[in-house]
Amino acid sequence: MRKKLHRAPLILIWIGLCLSARAQKPELVVQTGHTNFVTSVAFSPDRHTLASGSWDNTVKLWDVATQRELRTLAGHTEWVKSVVFSPDGRMLASGSDDHSVKLWEVATGHELRTLAGHTSNVNSVVFSPDGRTLASGSSDNTVKLWDVATGRELRILAGHTDCVSSVAFSPDGRTLASGSSDKAVKLWDVTTGRELRTLTGHTGGVGSVAFSPDGRMLASGSSDFTVKLWDIATGRELRTLAGHDDVVESVAFSPDGYTLALGNLDKTVTLWEVATGRELRTLTGHTSYVTSVAFSPEGRTLASGSYDGSTRLWDTTKGRELARVVALDKNDWAVVDSVGRFDASPGGMELMHWTVGNEIITLDQLKARYWEPGLLAKILGFNKQPTRDASAFNSVKLYPAVQFEAPAPGNKQLKLALKNRGGGIGEVEVLVNGKEVVGDARGSLVDRNASEANLTVDLSGSDYVPGRANEIRVVTRNQEGYLASRGVEVIWNPEGARDDSPPELWAIVGGISTYASPEVKLRYAAKDAVDMTHALQLSAQKLFGVDKVHLTLLTTEESPTALAPTRENFEKAFERARKAKPQDILLVYLAGHGVALHGETDLYAYLTADARSANVSDFSDPALRAQWTITSEALTDWIKQIPALKQVMILDTCEAGAAKTKLVERRAVPADQVRALDRMKDRTGFHVLMGAAVDKPSYEASSYNQGLLTYALLLGMQGAALRNGEFIDVSQWFQYAADEVPKLARGIGQSQNPIVAAPSGTSFDVGAVDDTVRSAIHLAKAIPFLLRPMLLDPDQQDDELGLNAALRKRLDDESNALRRGTEAPLQAVFVDSDELPGAIRVGGTYTVQDSTVAVTLTLWRDKQKLGTLQVHGQKDNLEGLVQSLVAAIEGVLLQLPRAN
Repeated sequence: MRKKLHRAPLILIWIGLCLSARAQKPELVVQTGHTNFVTSVAFSPDRHTLASGSWDNTVKLWDVATQRELRTLAGHTEWVKSVVFSPDGRMLASGSDDHSVKLWEVATGHELRTLAGHTSNVNSVVFSPDGRTLASGSSDNTVKLWDVATGRELRILAGHTDCVSSVAFSPDGRTLASGSSDKAVKLWDVTTGRELRTLTGHTGGVGSVAFSPDGRMLASGSSDFTVKLWDIATGRELRTLAGHDDVVESVAFSPDGYTLALGNLDKTVTLWEVATGRELRTLTGHTSYVTSVAFSPEGRTLASGSYDGSTRLWDTTKGRELARVVALDKNDWAVVDSVGRFDASPGGMELMHWTVGNEIITLDQLKARYWEPGLLAKILGFNKQPTRDASAFNSVKLYPAVQFEAPAPGNKQLKLALKNRGGGIGEVEVLVNGKEVVGDARGSLVDRNASEANLTVDLSGSDYVPGRANEIRVVTRNQEGYLASRGVEVIWNPEGARDDSPPELWAIVGGISTYASPEVKLRYAAKDAVDMTHALQLSAQKLFGVDKVHLTLLTTEESPTALAPTRENFEKAFERARKAKPQDILLVYLAGHGVALHGETDLYAYLTADARSANVSDFSDPALRAQWTITSEALTDWIKQIPALKQVMILDTCEAGAAKTKLVERRAVPADQVRALDRMKDRTGFHVLMGAAVDKPSYEASSYNQGLLTYALLLGMQGAALRNGEFIDVSQWFQYAADEVPKLARGIGQSQNPIVAAPSGTSFDVGAVDDTVRSAIHLAKAIPFLLRPMLLDPDQQDDELGLNAALRKRLDDESNALRRGTEAPLQAVFVDSDELPGAIRVGGTYTVQDSTVAVTLTLWRDKQKLGTLQVHGQKDNLEGLVQSLVAAIEGVLLQLPRAN
């Protein structure tokens, strides 16, 4: 039994360009969040999800297309040694040193059940090809077979004399192979549990076994530094793959059976030709032991997990590294390719930095050169847009050093002293309380190549707060402009009367569905703006007071309080908001068409109702751009003139020419728009929520009569995203929408992943919700909402049958089928929540007598009882019982009037 003599500390992964001691090249430093070794990786059958198991006791799930970490599966109390997806991709199994196997629901992250019975570490888990049986190999020298549906132990396969390190099912599911530290491989008849034969020949323990796709061959990797290929029918050794310098920890066949991948403790991955036993190539880059390898379903990509804390993806045809996927913490991630391009979650940006010698440089300063939103999706072909050119640095010319002190009492002049450190004197940005005062304080007289320079900046026009502590931050750049300092900060306490009046909300809400040209149109953007205005007004008035809420609605939807969404009216709305005080809040919501202006530097434009075209080429004309759009630069300038220091932007825009179908319309956000909005966030201090991930569409769904982002935000305001069940906290609200929209999109057979970008600092509330506000929020309900059921055995005060998990899964499956437009008995939208106004709640009890299960169901909507039902089924047929329960629930739902 392996003893834990130590735990690895939080590992630092050095990713990017190799550096010598002399070269002034940047190095990207990533702090991992799998806080211990990655021991196992697995692709889902549809290759959309990647799972990684770690010695930090967790499993992480990744969306391969967007590289977003979907969730962390926490519950094991010891190291996770093995992870595997079920054949249908809906379930994940994990084996752990806590002697257990856990089954997880992939869609929700819910733990379905724990399989307990092993008396030592569980080293390997695998599903049978039909998904009904799970095998687990343990350090207690046994293999156990489990019934997946019930969690019941089917049989024990005993015969090994040392710990079982690896198990694998044959493609037809009839044979199981097990590798052990006793140096043997055993083949078992799955139906009877009978040992078929023992394969001997290794001189060290067998750590990994894998069947070829045709089931005729078995590969076994060993601590004797070899891999052996065996004929299953005869048990004969076909060949030995030798020449390794260390233990072979993992083996995997490609889907076509031609290639064998090996994960080795010498930090390499090697690829071998199965037919000849010839080594094809060695993949290097990991900085510690490679413990797991897995091919994607189509075979072009290989994933490898390592003790270095990272998961790497490789192009198997060219033998090159595609990307490194690193979990940074529970919610954050980073992806880096071999050229140095990177992508990361907003929180992940805070956990990485560049180094040039001993100089630490914040990540955002090299975004312009290396940040590639949607990087992994582009690498793997989910996104067809090309990646930007990211030529490596030969040398880095540092930004100037700066020294300054806060202005003396009665003075608002900031004195700056700059020293050239080889990169010249570039732009000097000054910010007060996180908002830009001046983008370049140099003026026209400063020599860019001077060894020193002294500057003066007038802070009298900045959004400072008299009588309070204000933060002054100065950021310097090198002359070429691509490299910036982390910023030097001081606290300034300007004189003046302190304003302790309560905060107010200034909101500008725009939604455009019809434009000057009939060729440019959307369906729900204008209506979304009206619904959002209504919800914001109610909740903000509840929090701030009726006279403390100033809301301007600009929409093409008919509304008595709305203004026409022209550029002129938008500009006037921002001018009115200049009356805000520093303690106030500014919220901007824009829905409609947006474009990225190619050839411009990360410039984004929101089309106003005046627009007569959505063709990007038309906006190369500055005159048309000024008439028909609001650019990110204009937004930045307008926002900088508004004193409110707490600022929020919700953006749900589309790219021109989006395809329209009966079910959905698309609002897409290309990478240039993301970079432009991120830069605007950095200059204004905005908390930004963008409706879709890079180069992915943001959908309007007819089944909800609203854009998915607005629908998720309104749903969150009704209760699911509220802090303490009452307050609309910006960070919590945005994160709820970012998590909920992908689920809604999957329900209509699409993919959508919003982006949250927030400046450093704490969050804040923009509204409060009570029962009156909650019931008044407009949320389209084309069909009923069904909350998660709660069924208990009153004698046990528990759900020993696992009926709740099975019923929730079935309701969710049927709900998703309905959203996709396919046949489903359940005509309702299942919401995995305990509370939602107007939704239907299912509760009840069940009793078990012999093999019969009697269930009493009661359905409620708010406080009204809709019906009580009796359903009977068999204990050993949980699937049939669940089907009967769904049919009974549907019978009640069919009697309800449909919402408009």
